[in-house]
Amino acid sequence: MTYRRLWLALAVAGMPGMALAETITFNPPDGSERTYHLEMSVRFGNPDDPGYFDDTNHISALTRFVANGRNADDQFMIDIYPLWTVFDSGMSTFSTALGDIPDDATDLLREGFTALVDLDEGRLVDFSARGGGEMPDQMVGQITEQFEQPVPPVAIEAEEGWSTTADLELVRDVDVTVTKVTPDQVFVRYNGAGPFRKLSGVSVLDRETGWVERSVMTYETLLDIEDKDGDHIRQTLAMAPADYPKGVYADFARDEPEWYPMPEGPLPPPEPVPDATQIFAHPFGTADKADDDALSLTLGHTAAIGDNIGRFEIHDVRLFEGERPLETRVITSEPITFPGYGDDPFQTYIRARPTGIGDAREDLARATEVRADIDWYPPESFVLTLQPEEDGNARVSRDGVTATLSPADEGYELLLSGGPSDYFNWSFPEGSDVQGMIYAGDRGADWLTPTESQVRLLATPDQNALLIALKADEMPDEIRVRVNRFADEPAMTRQVGFLTERGERLNPDSEPKKQLLFRDGEPVALEDIAPEGLESAALRFRLPMLQAEHCDAQLAEPAPLAGHALTFVQKAPDGSGYQGTRLLELQTEDGIRTHFYDHGTVEAVLECDSTLVWKDAGITPDSERPWQIEPEMLGVDPSMTIAEFNDHFRLVDKNDAALALVSPDSGRLWMDDTIADALFEGGYFRAAGKPARILEAVVEPEPVTRRFTVTFPELPAPIPAPEEQEDAQ
Repeated sequence: MTYRRLWLALAVAGMPGMALAETITFNPPDGSERTYHLEMSVRFGNPDDPGYFDDTNHISALTRFVANGRNADDQFMIDIYPLWTVFDSGMSTFSTALGDIPDDATDLLREGFTALVDLDEGRLVDFSARGGGEMPDQMVGQITEQFEQPVPPVAIEAEEGWSTTADLELVRDVDVTVTKVTPDQVFVRYNGAGPFRKLSGVSVLDRETGWVERSVMTYETLLDIEDKDGDHIRQTLAMAPADYPKGVYADFARDEPEWYPMPEGPLPPPEPVPDATQIFAHPFGTADKADDDALSLTLGHTAAIGDNIGRFEIHDVRLFEGERPLETRVITSEPITFPGYGDDPFQTYIRARPTGIGDAREDLARATEVRADIDWYPPESFVLTLQPEEDGNARVSRDGVTATLSPADEGYELLLSGGPSDYFNWSFPEGSDVQGMIYAGDRGADWLTPTESQVRLLATPDQNALLIALKADEMPDEIRVRVNRFADEPAMTRQVGFLTERGERLNPDSEPKKQLLFRDGEPVALEDIAPEGLESAALRFRLPMLQAEHCDAQLAEPAPLAGHALTFVQKAPDGSGYQGTRLLELQTEDGIRTHFYDHGTVEAVLECDSTLVWKDAGITPDSERPWQIEPEMLGVDPSMTIAEFNDHFRLVDKNDAALALVSPDSGRLWMDDTIADALFEGGYFRAAGKPARILEAVVEPEPVTRRFTVTFPELPAPIPAPEEQEDAQ
């Protein structure tokens, strides 16, 4: 089997049927369906091996399941339609949305599959491709294993505290416990350990139909039952409806679990809470392309305190080319706010990944904008203060939030729980030196890592409850906990356009990213020119391009070298890009020598019959779109080269920095391109930034003569060869 077929088999094996098969009593009506977003992490090896946590594979999938009733043999039929699958090894990514799978496998996925389930025995009796295609043996084996028990062997009673013991997929004596019951849902916890496989998981069941609503399962499977300390497979699977507003993540850790220093010092003040103008501070966000063809959506905020920004939900996300919606759909991560850069103290990031079965790369290349509705929930925060007793216990409650500190087998545990929209952060006094690990409030089995435990928040009754394991030589006298509470309804919903690199270039209302015309500083004026190159016994004058046309240089007195006269010659400077200068360089008349060690002191004379000055062109940039300039405004012919334009005009910002021109396509403007090559639809060209003034080069008939006395350096002593150095020692 090829590598591509192997990853495809693994990906399909990780579809939501895995959780579906092991957690519910399945009895949906005919035609009932669910589309699930699944994330799965897979590690192979031994935790004691170096690089174990680095070597983590991730599988992502969207899969549609349709209940299709019973057949003549009283077997339940489920139609399964894979909509998107990604396999990420950490080194490379294969996606059904990016043309990474063979055509026959593409056809197989588009047709979908049918599973037959014997509900009485709780086992899979058949699995086949709906289109009649041939399924690779490896794919059949993987899928059959995961779908072997699509219905749990015991009924789940909708009674809080009810529990039983059952044999689930490859794990015997699994404790099954109902932790909470609501009118619509049943919350279930699973813990079990067999001779070679153990399980810790949680799930939420739809009470009426038995569909799994959300599920998190972590498995550890020994590869050799005889070697208890040998290699194993560690899997965490997280699943939720495709339109679930919160993030769906598997185990994201790339490092071995370790104790981290806990925050110290004052908590952020609850005021000021930013207003909408600080949250939606810019006309557009940005959509930058990541290495795996995902898009990183960024929304900048001008708020002063990050904790007071609040939280966001994103929905109705579409790709556009101009005003035309594109077919490719994306799936987004939960928005997360981080400290920003530039003019934005904070920025919210959202990862948008293309989905589907086919090749979305053309749409990604054409897209100019990602449009989405963003719900903003500002926080209402308050602070709880715990003051531990001598025995290490403390408890405080307020407005439905409880913080409890208690001694544990090793150190202490801080348990935070509250309402469905509450988020917590905490702090210890300065110098406390407390370390911690963060788990879900429903921690799960003790063999789970902190990040594996945190994934469980997706499917626990209290989705924001945290258990922080703490260790310290001495627990401080005070622990402060800030509670960020958010309303059920957003304070504002705003449609935000996130511009791609192409969109930023083509959108006339988008201020282009600043790009300076000169990388290493602008050419200096004639009165500021000084000799260059003397450190290597060269002598040259660097002149602005139009100024060089009116200047010459010579030595005041002849100073021949080995019978060759010395003369100044004009030449282009070294390096790439536009420099806007020409060099007057001293060399022998035969052009061979350009460095003059031990040549003593000479006087060089720079003579110019005219002087270049930069004057205001008398044209004020547009107040709303100052970066948009029509050639006719400057009397510029479209056949003028970019180099010629740069020689004659400067578009300068408020700091008098010269700006480059923007290319209408994804490339760059070369100096021999023309203004016609720089024109956007509408007949204008764009400055790379926000010009405040337009300057024009004017050559005035003012002669200038400047004299420079220069001394060439002595010839450096030769560096001895290594063997000569050894002899000297």
